Amino acid sequence: MDRIFELLSEAIIEIMQCDVSELKMDTSFEKDLGMDSLDAYQVLLRVEEELSVKIPPEKVEKLVTIEDALSLIQSVVEKSGEGDNND
Repeated sequence: MDRIFELLSEAIIEIMQCDVSELKMDTSFEKDLGMDSLDAYQVLLRVEEELSVKIPPEKVEKLVTIEDALSLIQSVVEKSGEGDNND
């Protein structure tokens, strides 16, 4: 999960031009970072590319905090490892 947090943090910092000190597990994408849905998709697209996974778009819309995103990404990574299928 540390690697996922690092990748997610790097993407958020680059796209949102924020400081790492602003990123905590309970940081809200919208309220704390001013992130809209397009920003969220850009962040998760970068994480998808780095981890070679596909995050369902309908799940992205429900993310509120960094912890939510980490849980979702971890779940997708675990499922992608259950076979050699990265669809």
